[in-house]
Amino acid sequence: MRFSARAPALALAAALLLAPLSSSAAADERVCGRPGSAPCTILRPPATALPKEESGPLGPQCVIAVGGFASTNGDRAFDPLLAWSDGDPRFRAYHFGYDTPGFRYDSTGSIDESAEALAAFVASLRDECADVHVVTHSMGGAVADRAFAKDLAGVRTYVALAGPHNGATVARIVVPHLAVDPLLAAEVHEILRDGPDPTTRAGHDLARMAPPHRTPRTTATLRLRLATDAFVLRRDTLDRRVDAREYLPDAEWDQLEGHGGVLDNDEIHDVVWATIVSRRPSPDLRSRDERAVADAVSKEIEREATALYSGAAQTIASDPGARLALGVGALAAVVARAVRAATDERVPRAAE
Repeated sequence: MRFSARAPALALAAALLLAPLSSSAAADERVCGRPGSAPCTILRPPATALPKEESGPLGPQCVIAVGGFASTNGDRAFDPLLAWSDGDPRFRAYHFGYDTPGFRYDSTGSIDESAEALAAFVASLRDECADVHVVTHSMGGAVADRAFAKDLAGVRTYVALAGPHNGATVARIVVPHLAVDPLLAAEVHEILRDGPDPTTRAGHDLARMAPPHRTPRTTATLRLRLATDAFVLRRDTLDRRVDAREYLPDAEWDQLEGHGGVLDNDEIHDVVWATIVSRRPSPDLRSRDERAVADAVSKEIEREATALYSGAAQTIASDPGARLALGVGALAAVVARAVRAATDERVPRAAE
């Protein structure tokens, strides 16, 4: 691939990566209570504890996973999250667009078209599933939102992880600058044509999205994110009408890359599992101090990341070197500063 002075645009485009970046943990290590696996937590009892009647006489519980921007089946991003369904006849898991023949998901294409395909796929399952559950990551949440706005009936639970439900701030900042610089846009496309290309229809859709309609009352809905997510920001996800929670990372990697790390977070795994099994949002068991720290981290990262994206976008056309400021190192520094500031002992005291 040709390298030019504009190649650092890769760093800029990386800021628009709404595709999952998960760790390489084996799926079976995420099933609790088995030899060599993690112990069971308060929310997640042993795998054998799920009553057989949960599947019901009408069929299994069907779980549909919807990936993010430029995601593929090969990334196996949902494997750790849905490991408990492996080999259990009471559950049937689908990776939308990849093991759903006839229902196409173009993860860099039109969000509306993908939403129509998702709604049609859910409708096709009505006669074979006792219940349908939708779990999304990143842009997959925007796809599900649009599907609900069109006609996504019959979904029992909907858990969205790190979803840009209100549109993506970084897309709103960056995409307009690519639109007025055709040369830059062409080179970004050349670099990322097989990956998360912000010049695609999906990138433009994320820059224009409005907050979604409320999901049906019959659908138990949760929005979850890590407070250290610097790609899909707090304002992109939260909504007073929906139960939305921000969690602290449980691993060092999640501090550096909170967007993909949400898929590997054990606490979030437990919440997803309990919500699907109980068919209602699982209780929030975090302490007041945990919530206060997560809130402070999230707000600080949103403030600094927005300033970082805006500052670089202002000089993107005239100073290619400035685009390096959007590299992973700069975002990691933003996250590290926010974590240090928010975990100061003054934050828990202020929450009392």
